[in-house]
Amino acid sequence: MITVFGATGRVGRATVQQLVARGIQVRAVVHRSAGNTELHEISEVVVADLHDPRAIANAVAGSDAVQVLCPIMPTLADPIGEAAIVMAALAQGLRIAAPPAVLAI
Repeated sequence: MITVFGATGRVGRATVQQLVARGIQVRAVVHRSAGNTELHEISEVVVADLHDPRAIANAVAGSDAVQVLCPIMPTLADPIGEAAIVMAALAQGLRIAAPPAVLAI
C-alpha cells in the first residue's frame, strides 16, 4: 500500500494514476470529505487534519511507502506560516508512524 498526500492535485493525481495502472494499492489522504468522486479508483481514502501529527500517523500506518506533497496555498492570510505548521505536523506524524519509505515533494 502506498499512501499519497495531495492525491487530488496535479502531481498526486498523476502519481495515483500510475500506481493504479500498475496494480498497486493506493491510500489517499485528504483534508475534506472522503466522498471525493475524483478518487473512485483508489483502494482507500482517509480524511486527516494536516495540523494533527497523530491523525497523520494514523493515516500512514501500515503503508509500504508515502508520497507527501505540501503546496503553499497563496490565498491564505499567511501561506508561509501555514506551510511551516503543516510541514512540522507531517514530519512529526511520519516520525511516529515510521513508514519504510517517504518521498517528500
